[in-house]
Amino acid sequence: MERVVNLGNIAWEMGMSDPQRALPFGTEALALAERMQDSTAIATAANDLAITEFRLGHLRQAVELNHRALNIRNLAGDRAGAAASHSKIAVAYTDLMVFDSALAHNYAAARIYEELKEPIRLAQVRGNIGHLYQQMGDLEMAESVIRRTADELRPNGVSYPLATNLGQLCQVLEQRGKIDDAHVVGQEALVMFTQLGMDNEVASVNNELGMIARRRGDDVAGIAYYRKALATAERIGDLTGQATYGMNVANVLNETGRVREALQYYDRALELCRTQGYADQHMSLLGGYITALKTTGDLAGALRLQSELIALKDTVYKAERMRAVSDMQVKYETERTEKELLAAQARADEQRAVIERQRLRMVVLGVGLTILALITMLVLRLQRARHRQQLDRQVIAEREQGLKAIVQGTDAERKRIASELHDGVGQLLTGLKYRIEMLAGSDPRLADTLALADEAGREVRDIAHRMMPRSLEGAGLVPAMADMLDKALAVPGVEKHFEHHGMEQRLPSEVETGIYRIAQELLNNIIKHAKASRVDVQLLRTSTSVVLIVEDDGIGMDATRSNAGLGLRNLHDRARILQGALEFSVGAGRGTVATLRVPLPQQAAA
Repeated sequence: MERVVNLGNIAWEMGMSDPQRALPFGTEALALAERMQDSTAIATAANDLAITEFRLGHLRQAVELNHRALNIRNLAGDRAGAAASHSKIAVAYTDLMVFDSALAHNYAAARIYEELKEPIRLAQVRGNIGHLYQQMGDLEMAESVIRRTADELRPNGVSYPLATNLGQLCQVLEQRGKIDDAHVVGQEALVMFTQLGMDNEVASVNNELGMIARRRGDDVAGIAYYRKALATAERIGDLTGQATYGMNVANVLNETGRVREALQYYDRALELCRTQGYADQHMSLLGGYITALKTTGDLAGALRLQSELIALKDTVYKAERMRAVSDMQVKYETERTEKELLAAQARADEQRAVIERQRLRMVVLGVGLTILALITMLVLRLQRARHRQQLDRQVIAEREQGLKAIVQGTDAERKRIASELHDGVGQLLTGLKYRIEMLAGSDPRLADTLALADEAGREVRDIAHRMMPRSLEGAGLVPAMADMLDKALAVPGVEKHFEHHGMEQRLPSEVETGIYRIAQELLNNIIKHAKASRVDVQLLRTSTSVVLIVEDDGIGMDATRSNAGLGLRNLHDRARILQGALEFSVGAGRGTVATLRVPLPQQAAA
């Protein structure tokens, strides 16, 4: 175990500067832990190797390694370790742009940290959730999450997590157009960062407050904030900040008529951009600098910077354009010379020119007819191709419609049979039971018959419920799935967890039924084949879709057979009817993760 830890420490320290060299140490640590068959060591080594893979940009490998560590930590009851694994998986999914999976794992980490009463880590995870919603364009949800976190941290006094959340909230409010609120929150964040001595953050918030002040129409306050940001960057040696904040100061001075003073800031920022290679700031800066030079009458200087801007934007394009201009000039001079020669010889060879023109017309006519024929053939081919595509689309649509009709008919038949079993056969068995009860009082021999009738009634009700649970139609998807989990996984030695987020409103009935049936089939497969000891089910609703994640720690499945078998094909067919997609993540001995994503109709999403 000690050697595994030492190899992991080497990989960690080396990975910060050279992750490629660190990779063999992390790989050796994991192999050694596997040979030792020590689950704790395997989880630690997998976690360390995942960090190195993430630094190398191997995001899928990082997700798989962290999933492996997560499964081991769940089995060992290591709640804090499981939360850390959830958080790392969410970070990798965020970089992969799989935002719904990132949200699910962040919410799982937040729930554990809330149970463990760790407010600092909980705040960090919720900040990540808010940032995710911000990336997804759901600024209202981002504001809600970040504001809630800040409110919970405030009673603990000044802290880095609280200041960070306030800085993030300031940006979200500014993006939402809540300028006055953004100003108040930004001031609060600035005070906290100053008290904590976080100079980089102090400069960044001052710059943000400068932008907010300018949007409020207060250029005086805006330039004051920009100057503070620049002074802080100069004091701590932040060259990127000096270039950016200096450019902002110069722009305000230029726009408010203090052009001479603006030129001094433009000069310093431009020098930094040239020497440090800050291309984005360089191009942004040159636009304002050129305007300032034109205002002062320094047209030569403006022209030099304009040339520099053109070269910076597209050197290749500039060279090609100059070459094209030169070719056009040569062509023009040649044509002019030819015209002059033709004019001088026009009277001597007029007849020959007429003949040449007639020949030219014939050639042009022939070429035109050839081109017309080619165009006609091309149009015909395109029309045929479009016709074939239209026929293919119609065939696919008819197949999809037929599949949808079959599934809907099957569900309707299930509902009808369930109703007849419950209301017909069930009622008859109930009546039979009551009659036997009346006779059993005088004849004790009928006791066994009464028990058999009672058991038959329960069996009929259970069959009817499995075919079409009444809770799905009456109470909705979440209660129906909770009831199904309680009944299906009431098996000794199997631990189950069910979480749901954003499911307060009902979904369309066909969506609820489809998701329920898919979840039911996935659970049946786990019970029959997985040999699992833990099953986690998550149901998450975003602004555009519903996501179902069913994960077990069983024996896993063969990735090449994820679409084979009648049961799996039925699962994929049901997902396709819902316009959704069902994916399986598998690994040898690591269990199975099934992820269903179903887009919501526009009215349901609203």
